[in-house]
Amino acid sequence: MKNELVFEDCKITYKRELYTGHYEHIKGNNRVIGLVRNGELILEEEFYQKRLLMKKKFTDCNKGYQKFFNQDGTLLREGKFENSEKTGLWKTYIDDRIYSEEY
Repeated sequence: MKNELVFEDCKITYKRELYTGHYEHIKGNNRVIGLVRNGELILEEEFYQKRLLMKKKFTDCNKGYQKFFNQDGTLLREGKFENSEKTGLWKTYIDDRIYSEEY
């Protein structure tokens, strides 16, 4: 469980050792699952009723690529993030159109 891990300066430890493995966190009705390798967060996915809503792939500390999905599993938005903020070009998919926005 996530509450047993220590998140500090972009390193994740368990019992003072760099952690490798998965964690799970319940956030309201959503479930967040993270993958950690050698103390670094690699991947985080958020689910609602077993449906994927969000996926983050980390390339560095608090940086990476994020995707949001509709309830039916189709891609809704995607783009880069840094420190929980959107950065660069983000695409939004609505019906048969693609909208782009620069951050």
